Amino acid sequence: MSKTLSQEKKKSSRKKLPLGSNGLQFNRKIPRIGVKTIKDEVNQMQTEVTKPEVTPSKARPKAVKEAPRSFSDLRFSIVQLTDLFPISRVSLYEYHKTGLIKQVATRKSGAADSALFGWDTIEILAKRLGEKITKPTENKIKIFANLKGGVGKSTLAAQFAMRAAARGLRVLALDLDPQAHLTKILKFEDAELNALPNFRDYVFGGKTLEEITIPITPLLSLIPGNLSLSVLEMELFTKANREQKIAKPIRDLKSRYDLVVIDTNPSPSTVNISAILGADEICIVTETDTLSTEGLSSIFQVLKAIDEDFDYCPSQRVIANKFDVRLAMAQKSIGYLRDNYGDILLPTVIGQCQAIKEAQALHQPIWAYDRHSVGSKDIAAMTDELLRETAAAHG
Repeated sequence: MSKTLSQEKKKSSRKKLPLGSNGLQFNRKIPRIGVKTIKDEVNQMQTEVTKPEVTPSKARPKAVKEAPRSFSDLRFSIVQLTDLFPISRVSLYEYHKTGLIKQVATRKSGAADSALFGWDTIEILAKRLGEKITKPTENKIKIFANLKGGVGKSTLAAQFAMRAAARGLRVLALDLDPQAHLTKILKFEDAELNALPNFRDYVFGGKTLEEITIPITPLLSLIPGNLSLSVLEMELFTKANREQKIAKPIRDLKSRYDLVVIDTNPSPSTVNISAILGADEICIVTETDTLSTEGLSSIFQVLKAIDEDFDYCPSQRVIANKFDVRLAMAQKSIGYLRDNYGDILLPTVIGQCQAIKEAQALHQPIWAYDRHSVGSKDIAAMTDELLRETAAAHG
């Protein structure tokens, strides 16, 4: 009996360990270096629960911090220039050293500073490299279209136009959509749209091409879109040979630019049919879901009718967009596209990428906003493929 009491006395005299916030005891004498205690795990769990959600833009502070305000304000690093042009870093450093290309800004890059160059450098490299730069010779006028909205055609048209201009091509972006998505991505906000000119002012309004064209950069120009384009459909309806009222002015642009990129609204309207007649190539953008891919037959029926009525149809490309490799439906859709449109399907599939949405909200190309993203690599590959003369007719 006495032995038991003595043991209990010793047990009760032991120093109690401090309590954690969850009521557990922790031994503070245990070395904490390299050891993750239960308390550490509990605190980490509490932090994860209470931690506010980080937005995608905050997840890339360097990209946002270093980002220009618009495409026209873009500055190019040596790395970006070697990505855009067929030239080595050694040659660029030599051009910089001799003063052929001039540095316009400096950016902190780790412990060192990196030189940044402006649009004048792009123009100099384009002239110097000349024939080494891939330019379309036949399919200069490319129209992005689909009868289904929300597939991302305006986004891809804008990204394509921006990258082509940064590669030294003289590019015109023509927005024929009253919703003006292409115009918004390239430069302007909603409040500015109604004051802008549009293609209708050139066709029926008596303005010259110079009066309706807005320079975005020295190599990229824009003919904006806005709601007043909706009147153009009614005006064309009363005209004889109405399709040529749009098609001919579009074809006349060919001699002025290396590339014309046209965005349209998702409908088989007279304006869109006229624009298709004026184009060399139609880029049909589709999402990788069942409804989008199976609905492609509708636009090919329109193209067939155009060919029968006007004895002309532009060459065709199909671009698979917003592909999510995790979804079985997306994999199935890609298989459907390859089986049914393999002869005109662009090899590059544009993956689902949040960074592209963030970039266009800032009027920037994805490769400048986040050059390491999946979207940046996909847009670069898409541009390479669209600039090659390999398009054909389906069927």
